[in-house]
Formats: sequence, C-alpha cells, structure tokens
Amino acid sequence: MFATIRIHAVGCTPASRTSQLSGLRVRAACSLAAIDRTRSALLAALGHDLRTPLAVVASSASGLRHTSGLTAAQRDELLGNIEQSADLLAHLLTNLLDLSRVEAGSLPVRLEAVPVVEALEEPLRRAGAGVLLDLPDDLPDVIADRGLLERVLDNLLRNADRHRPPGTAVEVVARVQGGDRVVVRVIDHG
Repeated sequence: MFATIRIHAVGCTPASRTSQLSGLRVRAACSLAAIDRTRSALLAALGHDLRTPLAVVASSASGLRHTSGLTAAQRDELLGNIEQSADLLAHLLTNLLDLSRVEAGSLPVRLEAVPVVEALEEPLRRAGAGVLLDLPDDLPDVIADRGLLERVLDNLLRNADRHRPPGTAVEVVARVQGGDRVVVRVIDHG
C-alpha cells in the first residue's frame, strides 16, 4: 500500500468573474482553506504516528515498574522498547519542527539536480535488508533540496517498514511520468 495526499479546493470557484478583486479574494480564501485541510490531515497523521511510540513507552515503563519476576533479558527488552520509541518520537518531532520552519521560510531550501539513486543511498542504508528496488538505469535527476529529499525518502521507508506484513519486503519503484516528472513510490503491501 502507498498513500497519496490530494488537496482539492471543492466549491472554491468565483461565482462571478466581474470583479478581479473578488476573484483574488476567493482564490486567497481557497488557498487558505486548502492549507487548513492539509494542516488538519498532517495533524491527524501525526497524532496517529505519535500514539504508537507513546503507548510502547507507557507499557514498557509500567512493565519495568513491576520488576518482580522479570529476568535481565526481559528488562533489557523493555528498556530497548523505550529507547527505540523515544528515538522515533524525537525523529517525528524533528520533522514537524522542520516542516514548520519550511512553512515560515526560516529553513532555506537549496534546489539542485539530485540523482534519485544517490538520495536513496543513506535512507536505504538505515533501512537495512528487506527493500526491493525497481529503478530504471536512465532515471533522470530531480530538482530538489538534497537533504529534504533524503529525509522524505527516509520517512517513507521507515513508515513502510513499520507497516509491512511480516515476511514481505518494502518496494521502492521510480518511473518517469509525463516526460518531466519522476514519481517514486514506496510500497509496504500492508
């Protein structure tokens, strides 16, 4: 499975084209409405992504509180769960803060030609085994901020790894679409 976010400005066309100013106001209102819908979708997704590691931290901490009968290996496993979930929470919060800085214009975006294969190297290294690549040899470079593109790909791979069924691999498929666009799909089969 892979997700696509689409923003629609339903019902946001000017009723009358007689006034250019009125049309500009309607378009501005539509833009704000689209931004608001996107922000709401992002917050809903973020809330979902934050609940899982928080639940793991809470249940592991509760298990540690009642240490009678726990072996050293069981305590280590619970502590590992807490540490892994805390790392995931820190990662999610860093992404959220970076997104707010991009929106505010305080995180500079440096556009350059980036080979998709190079942008995937570090995220794939962190993902480890279990990723199948389907990238054509003649895949053109994309115009992007290299660091932000790597972060997006890393986030998609981490999410796909969390949601893939046991025994299945995450797939990364890239294709040229429409002659001027590269589409990268991260598929988790979940």
